Amino acid sequence: MSNNHKVVLLIITILSFLISNCAINSDNFLKQIEVTDIEAKQALDLALSKINSEYLWGGNGPDSFDCSGLIVWSYQNMFKDNYIFTNGIELVNDVTINELYNFNANNRTKDNVKPGDIIFISNMNDFITHGGLVIEAKENSVKFINASSYYEKVIIDEWDYNELVRGQWIVGFGRFLRSKK
Repeated sequence: MSNNHKVVLLIITILSFLISNCAINSDNFLKQIEVTDIEAKQALDLALSKINSEYLWGGNGPDSFDCSGLIVWSYQNMFKDNYIFTNGIELVNDVTINELYNFNANNRTKDNVKPGDIIFISNMNDFITHGGLVIEAKENSVKFINASSYYEKVIIDEWDYNELVRGQWIVGFGRFLRSKK
């Protein structure tokens, strides 16, 4: 095959790719913007308004919650927008706590965590199983709101950073990233 034929074949391939709408379009990329301290605090205030609400696995408000449901509900209501999360592929209306950790938060250390940041907890390696919103980070502990399956309601907990609680430990913290196109 001559070089001219190769060039023509390459051009046809590229044009076919573009015409088939498989080409990368910058409008299709998800953008993620870290929330401000004020926005994080506003989401926390919404979560705090749900103290003593019922725990329900898969619950995402307004009257019953699981741990990720409380976080999702708080940020959705603060922004008055449902599709602000990603599952790693596209915008979605709801995510698990593990998806919040993996795709919807910038890591924070305990030294720079602020009210409204997310606390990530687990009882297994390489998978986040629980979480909440930070109220206050202290020298040796963190106070946070969460929908607790153990207490069957939304409560405020305080855990030592190195404490094992009901077989769970603190994995880390994150600042919420709002996703949009």
